[in-house]
Amino acid sequence: MSFPALSLRIKKADGSWQDVSLKTAKPELILKWGREAEELSFLLSVEGDESLIPLFQTGRDVELYIDNILKFAGFITEYKPSVELRARKIACKAVSYLMLLDKVEVNEQYPPTEVSEIVKSIAESAGLSTTGIEPTGLILSPNFKHQSGLRACLELAEKAGCIIRVTPSKVLVFKPRGFGNNLLTNPSFESDAGWTLKQYAGSPSVAYDTYDARSGSRCVKVDCVNASDEGGVEQTIDIEAGKRYRFSAWMKGTNTGKLVITWLTSGGSEISTDSQTLALTPEYREIVVNAVAPSNAAQVKVSARCVGQGIGRIDDVYAVKVHELLDTKNVIKASKSEKDYLRRNKIIVVGGWDENGQRIEAVAQEGDGDRPLTIYDLTITNAQDAERIAKQKLQQLKVTPIILDIIAEGNAEFEAGDYAYVKIEWLGVDGYYLIESVEHDFSGRVFLSRLSLVNPEYVHKDYLESLADTLSKTARIEPPTPSAEKERAPTSVTVYRLINYPPLELENAQNVTLDSDGYATLSPDATFGSFEVSCTPAAMLFRRWLRVGADFDKREGNVDIFALSFDGVDDRIIIPHNDLLNIQPGNKITIIMRLKPLGWQSGYSSGVVIDKRIERTANYNWEFDALGMRMRIHANNKLYSINVPHSLGELNEYAMVLDGSVLKGYKNGVLAASMTDVPESSGNTTNLRIGCSIWGAPYAYMILYNVLIYNRALTDAEIKWNYEHPYMPIKDGLVLWLKFNESSKGIAYDYSGYNNHGTIYGATLTKVGDVWLKRVSDGYIEPITIDPPGTYEIPYLPDARGLWTEDSSEWDAENATLSDFDTKLFGNKSVKAVASSSPFRMIYPKTKNAGWNLSGFKEMTLWILADATCTAKVRLHTDNANYFEKTFTLEAANVWIPYTFKLSEFTRYGSPSLSNINYFSLEFQSPTAWVAVDSEFVFTKFGYEKITLAFELSRADVNKQSPVVKEARFVWVGGE
Repeated sequence: MSFPALSLRIKKADGSWQDVSLKTAKPELILKWGREAEELSFLLSVEGDESLIPLFQTGRDVELYIDNILKFAGFITEYKPSVELRARKIACKAVSYLMLLDKVEVNEQYPPTEVSEIVKSIAESAGLSTTGIEPTGLILSPNFKHQSGLRACLELAEKAGCIIRVTPSKVLVFKPRGFGNNLLTNPSFESDAGWTLKQYAGSPSVAYDTYDARSGSRCVKVDCVNASDEGGVEQTIDIEAGKRYRFSAWMKGTNTGKLVITWLTSGGSEISTDSQTLALTPEYREIVVNAVAPSNAAQVKVSARCVGQGIGRIDDVYAVKVHELLDTKNVIKASKSEKDYLRRNKIIVVGGWDENGQRIEAVAQEGDGDRPLTIYDLTITNAQDAERIAKQKLQQLKVTPIILDIIAEGNAEFEAGDYAYVKIEWLGVDGYYLIESVEHDFSGRVFLSRLSLVNPEYVHKDYLESLADTLSKTARIEPPTPSAEKERAPTSVTVYRLINYPPLELENAQNVTLDSDGYATLSPDATFGSFEVSCTPAAMLFRRWLRVGADFDKREGNVDIFALSFDGVDDRIIIPHNDLLNIQPGNKITIIMRLKPLGWQSGYSSGVVIDKRIERTANYNWEFDALGMRMRIHANNKLYSINVPHSLGELNEYAMVLDGSVLKGYKNGVLAASMTDVPESSGNTTNLRIGCSIWGAPYAYMILYNVLIYNRALTDAEIKWNYEHPYMPIKDGLVLWLKFNESSKGIAYDYSGYNNHGTIYGATLTKVGDVWLKRVSDGYIEPITIDPPGTYEIPYLPDARGLWTEDSSEWDAENATLSDFDTKLFGNKSVKAVASSSPFRMIYPKTKNAGWNLSGFKEMTLWILADATCTAKVRLHTDNANYFEKTFTLEAANVWIPYTFKLSEFTRYGSPSLSNINYFSLEFQSPTAWVAVDSEFVFTKFGYEKITLAFELSRADVNKQSPVVKEARFVWVGGE
């Protein structure tokens, strides 16, 4: 019988249904369909049977299965706290099939010699073709026509003692730095390295065996004929005196297991021993010794043994250093909860179909079985596997999980998967726990770590699978780089978080205070307020930003950012005349507007943004076209105009400062244009118009965020402050402050205190975000939306590592030949260009229709390997005639070199727009004859730098309940 095929059934907005094969559909289309669908379901079809059979019929397991499938496939689904770890393995296996697994990579952290032996045997038995064994790992080419082939690929991680990591196009397996950091060499006996086989008493047979290993392909078999026989294995390692360690081994058999820990001096003399025994059973069980190294110890000998008549097996021996969390030392706050509802006493495993087409089922039960759990795994195709899984799962889930949440003095060595000895008298806790998650707080006051721990009896393989799931959503573990490369991708990652917990720490708070819960709330007499929170990650740990987030409750107010949309036909705001809105005596005024120019009224060549002029006589007006914003002063029967360059579709803050005869124009806090011969202008009694001229046409097509007018000239520093803090502008001299919220329905309220309210005609209120996100390095700020469950993913282009440099067929070249190149850093391949003449160019994508919106992006990074040094150019093209250009020196070092270009330093040619970049090109000169290009994320918004979240709180009046902000989060990846 063929392996069952899974399809996605989509209910569209018009009510029709569509079935999509997940084997052939592109991941990005699946993601798009999933987000837009009214309803989704997974269906199962079998070759030869045209009818679609529901994957599962009823029950909570359907939800669990689909929820996890969607998570692995890249869908955004609502987080369900009740989703248990038991579905991880199912989802991991199913999605690896759905997303067309094209290779398996073994990270170099697992010894290549061991990997080779393991994988060879798997490949031979499963019908997989070995495409190459390299010093850093093995790549397999799976054959999906055979169930055994798929099964072998998916079990590779388990057999190699590694974790499965799923991406839309591949499965990576790797051994994480966490989960104990085993100090022992070759812990699962996949080779002879590190261990000594020993007969401690009598004459037992002690040998490596390929039958019935717990993990990998080998274990140690001890055959004791006599009751006095004692045999096993031992290994000696270095340790730190006075530190706490956890030693363990997995054993099964018909005699007694024994784990002996012998502490030694630096000269090898015995100091003392610790030991533990365990009556063995037909299933592998863990035997554990927890101990503190004596003050004069330098080494420890770890010995796993089988004692007494019978046959025993030993596998997976661990020696790990243990953290300490003590109420007398480093614990600041702690809580404990027991989740008895997760305990199970009956496990039902439902697998796939055997050779006769019969459904595989197995049951393991203790007691009355009144707490059943059903596990579905279509890849189980024999009864023995189903029975083994049921028994193992029962042993794990019959234990009540005990969860500890601890805030401790920070330790960067805390890592998910490590063990910790916890002693907290007031909680009645004294024992060893496994760290499930870590959140590090580098706020600068006190380095804190928030840890979630669980009793280790409850967490074994399922924990690893959940960790793999977490990593698959954070950062891809890269294959090791060639030995000639100067830099190599980190081989382990840790996710770090700064959580601003209640009571929140508020920065630059205006009209905001803390309530009794420690939440940020409006002051009792305020209808509007704002505050900031910020984070600077630890430099030595930082790799890249992942996401930011917040938890807030709007109650009877808002935590939103609004703007007005003007249609370029007849939308406008009219504000009645006030002398404060005129140019003031001494020729002084400042006008600031944050807006996104989109176009103008049909039949005209520009759109008017703001106007209070008497033509060529008094006051001012602004208008824009595709090239820039023209800021004009009318005086002495002339126009005095400066132009601030821009591109349509970009969100910018424009500022005009008139100070005597000097007129300045700014964009995003930076001076962009100026003139010094402006005569004194006069005031008038004309109403102020926004979005149109004083006569009406031409109207502006734009999105307007705010308007500020001052009766004085602001300094450069004040202009920059206002750009970086649109929610809390400088108040000195402020005579008009239009900002928009849900109250702005027909009325544009003035928050300056001078009541220069305006009437809105036609322009529609638009929510543009929840909070402001700001780069402190250059002040760039933008509104972002915090999607459920309270997160905003930091954008990268592309959205997967190495995606743009894996396939040379997606590139184009001039005067060069392109090919896929095996030497690479991040993806499957890199792209190589060999010149036929000089200069030669590489172009991505060759379709030249990418449509990237790079507004707000900060840097472009490419990794280049070259044979000779030359002067090179990188261009960002709107089209062939309109582009941004940067010249750089290409180095010939026979190593991969990262080249990072700040987008703000590119030179503009023609009229390109960062909001519409369709391709980039690279140009190289002789004597360079060939180059190879690789990439991680080409365009990034944030590097290692401080970033800030800024919140605006509002309510209609002080009698309404204030919105509250409960928590803010910053998440990044660190690595070695």
